[in-house]
Amino acid sequence: MSIAARSVAEDTAFWILQDEIKAINERRRELNRLREQRGEPVRPELSLGDNFERAGEPIDAVGLTLSGGGMRSAALGLGVLQALNHHNALRNVDYLSTVSGGGYIGCSLTATMSKSGGEFVFGQQSSDPATGRPMAQEISDTEAVGHIRNYSNYLIPTGFRDVLTALAIVVRGLVANLALVLPIVLLLVALTIWTNPDRSLLRSPNLLSISLARYLPVENFGITLALALAALALFFLWALYRSLLSPDKRSEFRTKLPAWGAGVLVLIAAAFFCELQPFVVAGMFDIADAKAGVETGVFLALITSWVKTLAAFATPVAAAVTLFRQQFGDLVRATTAASGWMAQLASVATKAAVWIAGAALPLLIWVGYLYLCYWGIINDEAQSPVGRGTHTPAWLLRASQVTSELIVGRVVERPVALLYVACGVLLLLLSWLLRPNANSLHRLYRDRLSKAFLFDPDNRSGEPPAANEASVDQGRDFKALDTMRLSDLSDAHAPYHLINATINIQGSDYADRRGRNADFFLISKYWIGSEATGYAPREDFAPAASELDLATAMAISGAAASSNMGANSVRPLAPTLAILNIRLGYWLKNPAFDAPTGAVRGDTSSRRAWIPKHRSHFFLWSEITGRLYENADEVYLTDGGHIENLGIYELLRRRCRFIIAIDAETDITMHFPALMRLERYARIDLGVLINLPWEAIRRTTLALMSSSVAAGLPKPQAGPHVAIGTIDYGGGETGYLMYVKASLTGDENDYVRDYARRYSRFPHESTGDQFFSEEQFEVYRALGFHMMNGALCGGDHIQVVGAPPDAIVKFDDPSIEPVRKFRTALLS
Repeated sequence: MSIAARSVAEDTAFWILQDEIKAINERRRELNRLREQRGEPVRPELSLGDNFERAGEPIDAVGLTLSGGGMRSAALGLGVLQALNHHNALRNVDYLSTVSGGGYIGCSLTATMSKSGGEFVFGQQSSDPATGRPMAQEISDTEAVGHIRNYSNYLIPTGFRDVLTALAIVVRGLVANLALVLPIVLLLVALTIWTNPDRSLLRSPNLLSISLARYLPVENFGITLALALAALALFFLWALYRSLLSPDKRSEFRTKLPAWGAGVLVLIAAAFFCELQPFVVAGMFDIADAKAGVETGVFLALITSWVKTLAAFATPVAAAVTLFRQQFGDLVRATTAASGWMAQLASVATKAAVWIAGAALPLLIWVGYLYLCYWGIINDEAQSPVGRGTHTPAWLLRASQVTSELIVGRVVERPVALLYVACGVLLLLLSWLLRPNANSLHRLYRDRLSKAFLFDPDNRSGEPPAANEASVDQGRDFKALDTMRLSDLSDAHAPYHLINATINIQGSDYADRRGRNADFFLISKYWIGSEATGYAPREDFAPAASELDLATAMAISGAAASSNMGANSVRPLAPTLAILNIRLGYWLKNPAFDAPTGAVRGDTSSRRAWIPKHRSHFFLWSEITGRLYENADEVYLTDGGHIENLGIYELLRRRCRFIIAIDAETDITMHFPALMRLERYARIDLGVLINLPWEAIRRTTLALMSSSVAAGLPKPQAGPHVAIGTIDYGGGETGYLMYVKASLTGDENDYVRDYARRYSRFPHESTGDQFFSEEQFEVYRALGFHMMNGALCGGDHIQVVGAPPDAIVKFDDPSIEPVRKFRTALLS
């Protein structure tokens, strides 16, 4: 197949794979030079042409994935990397694909290897000179490991001082978001007051102060009733029209009349909501009269009281769910996966709490809107003890009078409404200067992650130690790589790094066809983008996204807390999370505007010119409403785990022959949800089938996690932590998957087993815990090393596809094909 004959998508895939294979081959050449010096066999370079011409043929590359899971995944992944290097296998890894917490340690690996000329700075291999085999079952710490351990509570590394500064940043972001929301509320309040300037008009149907009472059948909600009656007639006429059509003209899919019918229903709902506002505000006046001892309408007062009570009830629930959103998410997943009526009841209660929490902030905003209306509407009923204007707070009345004098030179009849308009317009103009990423939590998260994981292992900061300062800030710390670019990653000294993120496109049909609300988004040294947007070469895209460096990419991939979370979105909570600024996501210029659209790479005339549309000014409203698209001028990126949490998908897309997957996600029930989702995506999108046995890993781990000391622990056993399966790429082509699951077998070292005894959720503690202690970090690191080392040294038995379930298979068994092929690829 010639380049000219391929489609644009195929052509772009060719360029992407071509650049990646060039990078992989450069590293293979560098390592082959060292192999030749030691008299070891060299690895052949990869060839793109043959692979791309014969669809389905895998490339003979080894890919390593580090899953999401926050600091838990980073610590466990560090142990796995140490074990791979210990067995001299890390040098054979061509691709590194990371998600979220796996990206913490993955970015640290590629950054330090790039800076140190390929050295693994987290522990050196110790081999027997005679046999070349690893000598020790563990490795000692290095300064680089100590640096990461010191920052294992990276969000508040120096304690209370960091808590205060983080709180100040959170409050700043909250104020910025309120500045985006408040103008709309104030202008709507001013419109309501203009429509109903006096209390007597609140009970009379009117349109912009023009009374419609004589034209409507009822006093309250008359406009809504009139529209509903008219709609009944229209829908009946529509039914008659449909009955007279011939069968071949009765299509209902996206035709005009159904769309108009939906518009009529929306109009009725909007009319009801608009008429509800004066109805409830009138109730506020009735409550004030009742408190003054005047007999008044009970019904309106009750409605208004219920609204306030509901808001008051929902607020603490919202606070709890928002603060412990990660734990609630884990609980929802656990109760959904479990069976039994108690589990289902817990699931319903948890989901109800989420819905109540989602309604709390809109209710509070509504109550605020009602009070602003109440204070601005004149009480013109003479019999009311609430005097004309006495229900308006003195500070508000005085501020409105001063504003009126400044604007028109005198105090107008309704100065409160004028104050609302003036403040609303001023805030609207000032908020136009706010930028999407300037005040979100992304930058705080990015900077503290970068300080913990991106550092130059060969360079100290050189700053003299300051008196009474925390040790992590003193001059003996490593120099930060805070501004390291993606282009600074070395092709010759580190695996080619694929950083996985999620592009949120909840408003797009592209995603909604499959209900994912998202697409896979790739950030790498040479290419950036997704299938939804297209892919842009990094060198062309860099000017449009100058802030997209390695630290930013790492933080984007780990942006777990967000108003929109792809396939994991909790729609009821989206407005609350957005307005409260619980937003780690990142707004990025759309790669579509720099993506090639022609058939020849480098033909800039065939690319769409970059034309900013300034839609980013409405970023908060896009997040609140979920109106996120792949063809907007900026796209919203979040945690890669919001669509696929293992990082395997991109390697399957590249048809890697060998994939090592480290699964460290929270899975308290051991139902392997990330693996199940991957298998579904691989089958639907890529036509790839995965056959992997994992039942023994689940059975052993659950037995240990559910055991008590009194009942006696199950007998320790050597594995399995690892399963090896096959990947059917089609056309008779097979790949191999080594799957390493965070699991227990009882033969871990003393302090790992002691920690597991004290914490029953280990090794699946909540991802929301990002404040690891020294002990917590170390037990996960040790477990990662134990699992990978036990398999590679042949000490642990592993599950292998095709072998009997209870068969004891080890990684040094040459009689089983998947094991033999994987061992050759990884340890040769």
